[in-house]
Amino acid sequence: MAFRHREPIAAALLAALPRSAVSLGTSLKTDLMQRIGRIEKHFNYLSRGLDGRAPPAATLENLQFAYDHNSALRRKSGENIWIPWDAPFMQGHKTRLMATWKRRYSTVPIVKWRQKANLIGKETNWLRAAAAHDDLGRQMDYLDVAITEALSEFDGWVQQQIDRARGK
Repeated sequence: MAFRHREPIAAALLAALPRSAVSLGTSLKTDLMQRIGRIEKHFNYLSRGLDGRAPPAATLENLQFAYDHNSALRRKSGENIWIPWDAPFMQGHKTRLMATWKRRYSTVPIVKWRQKANLIGKETNWLRAAAAHDDLGRQMDYLDVAITEALSEFDGWVQQQIDRARGK
């Protein structure tokens, strides 16, 4: 079946859209900014480590190492394994593995991500905006998951301290 009258139909549909409609780029930017804000907030919660005295850069390195290490263990064993990123028994093991391990991020690239999200918000080509959103989302996935797992472990540690203080 041939679509002979596509242009007039498309023009009519576009003309029928409300003038105040939010662009796709703006919607995608909003989505990204919310996710970036959540990642930043989560990292800030645990940026000083379990002891509260670690430099944020060291905490970021530790949580990336733990995530990479635990991901490798999960791939190898097929089980969901999580070893605490600040665990004392990991330090010797970590020292041996650090010789070949490369961290992906030395800082959480919040500013860079926000700049990219702002550019996506200005994009008028919906396909380019969607592709850029997908690309930035993939860039954020690694740290988002690594930080979320570390935050979950941190939350468990806090709950353990509360239970211990209550005599449980």
